[in-house]
Amino acid sequence: IVALIGGDRSFTYAELAGRIRRLANGLRKLGVAHGDRVAWLGPNHPAFLESLFASGLLGASLAPVNHRLEASEIRSILQNVEPTVVFEHVARDPTSVPPSVRHRIAVAGSMDGALGFEALVADSPDDPIEASVGMDDLCLLPHSSGTTGPPKGIMLTHANVTWNVVNFLTCADFRSDDVTIAIAPFFRVGGTGVNVLPVLFVGGTVVVASDL
Repeated sequence: IVALIGGDRSFTYAELAGRIRRLANGLRKLGVAHGDRVAWLGPNHPAFLESLFASGLLGASLAPVNHRLEASEIRSILQNVEPTVVFEHVARDPTSVPPSVRHRIAVAGSMDGALGFEALVADSPDDPIEASVGMDDLCLLPHSSGTTGPPKGIMLTHANVTWNVVNFLTCADFRSDDVTIAIAPFFRVGGTGVNVLPVLFVGGTVVVASDL
């Protein structure tokens, strides 16, 4: 069963699970541990979901950052998040990433001083991840300005994310043969919480539209 489609690539659930384990092992080699933050900076891409699940396996949390913000705003958020690793989809103003970030991982291309996403996955072992992760551990750390002021971090635990999916499925008749398109930006909670994670939960297929 195909779980994820992006561009000209697709992954079955078994293939996706293997890639997530290898990515988690790769992140662990880079020093990502329980309680750490991993940031995502860029438009929608299948690697976002792999990064979310791989971080979760380790007990780390993924912090998606709105790539449409000014460089100074991005830098401020990243300084607040203090990520061990930043996934970057496309090259941008180098001043947007603070020097405190230990590792930068380039997605869908190459960048000076950055590791390649696909190389990290390919070069890491497909070993089981043995980490104690509880439902109250932080899973997702998006930022929102609400109605006023600068963006603020929203701490979503594994329980928050899981029960949102379960509650959504009580009123949405999603099925395992459904195909959905991820058309909302992943840096927004609704980008994953409304249709993407619920469809994956029931075994359907998610198509990731790029440049969102």
